[in-house]
Amino acid sequence: MYRERNRACPGCSAPMTRVPLEDPARGDEPIEIDRCDLCGGTFLEFFDGEPIGLAKGAVASAPERRTEAAAAPPRCPDCEIVMVERAYLDVGPMLARCDTCLAVYVSRERLEELAATRMKPADDAEPRGWLERLLGLFGS
Repeated sequence: MYRERNRACPGCSAPMTRVPLEDPARGDEPIEIDRCDLCGGTFLEFFDGEPIGLAKGAVASAPERRTEAAAAPPRCPDCEIVMVERAYLDVGPMLARCDTCLAVYVSRERLEELAATRMKPADDAEPRGWLERLLGLFGS
């Protein structure tokens, strides 16, 4: 299985190290994320958990960046395809995501931004019925 091998960092191609991480949302279930000791980048698999929560746990133990990440777009170390840069959930920093396995690569700089990201609160208003929506269209 691919977890039995060390991954190459999507940012700088250096070998990544598996780092244990506590995630209060998962209780006692252990989580391992992959981190590059050279550039400080973090690779999060889809099933590891919610990236904002993982970033909050990972930022405290993240090493300082020692080298710059490559200028080329990052490649997924599992699927070997180019990862696509997108704003995380339209409110967070730009992250590289693999469109095949949905893994996320977070550079050292973006890890702190991701940890500080706050989600928009859900709309707590009661859903309106069709009549109320129709009257709302007419300004009533």
